[in-house]
Amino acid sequence: MWSNEQLAYFAGIFDGEGHLSVDIQRASKCRKKDYYSLRFVIANTNLEVIQWLVHTFHGTLQTDKKLEGHKQGYKFLLWGPKMFAVLDGAYPYMIIKKPIVEVAFEFRKTIGKTGWKISDETLAIRKELYIKAHRINKKGDHNHTSALLP
Repeated sequence: MWSNEQLAYFAGIFDGEGHLSVDIQRASKCRKKDYYSLRFVIANTNLEVIQWLVHTFHGTLQTDKKLEGHKQGYKFLLWGPKMFAVLDGAYPYMIIKKPIVEVAFEFRKTIGKTGWKISDETLAIRKELYIKAHRINKKGDHNHTSALLP
């Protein structure tokens, strides 16, 4: 499907410019339970890089609103089975983002158990993964060993 070089390049771009999170929509009048989902995005001001990602990995291009005094921004978006296919292939080449991708792989095990009748057990697993993902993605100092250093 994709060459090792393409997957390695993707992993490098994702490690530097990407974001993967577990997002939550809180319960409301319309939704009786919280709803968790995965969000994957690579942001960059180089349109050519984003177009290459879209062409190669069949994601979606989103153009950001242009802010005065800033370069035009673009986003590459992936979700569902396409996202997991790319993450599965690129995972061996990742360094920085491996921990959050591992959370996404755990989240994948709960997919297919959604909708109005999602079990409390599945909700508890997703809530735990949401908290873990938030901790991994938290800005600031991190007290963990770098995968880049011996």
